[in-house]
Amino acid sequence: RLAYLVRSIIDVNKSATATAVSGEGSVPPGVITQRADEGTESHATQAAESETSGRRTSSQSGTSFSESELQLPVTRTDILEVSKVARSKWDQIGVHLGFKLEEIEDYEVMHPKSMQQRLFSLLKDWASREVTPTVGMLLAACKKASVEGAAIKALQKH
Repeated sequence: RLAYLVRSIIDVNKSATATAVSGEGSVPPGVITQRADEGTESHATQAAESETSGRRTSSQSGTSFSESELQLPVTRTDILEVSKVARSKWDQIGVHLGFKLEEIEDYEVMHPKSMQQRLFSLLKDWASREVTPTVGMLLAACKKASVEGAAIKALQKH
């Protein structure tokens, strides 16, 4: 299963890059989508969710996500859930998402008492500057920071 997940993450990252370059199906930068129970949602999220018959329902009992689930846009709830369980590796996740060390240090200054808040802010900023931030991209960074298991469980909860 782990090999499948790793291959899926790599494929998703390649697909996301190709999609971003072609401009097909992309969510504008700075848009963090929300599911219906969170309020409004983007057209991209609605299409992806209708295609998969609801987010994460097909793999909640397992330890991995389907390829279509890995391609779903990251939501604000995803960011919150991951920031709760992966806070101790917030800086490593930042590095794996492309933040420079100076930028990472800024989050520490902005939120000196809360690693969870540092990670939450960092992930929100990542989602707003990424063309199409996906669950697969977030999980890939968590895997590199050795918190993939906790992130998967947190994302499967909702």
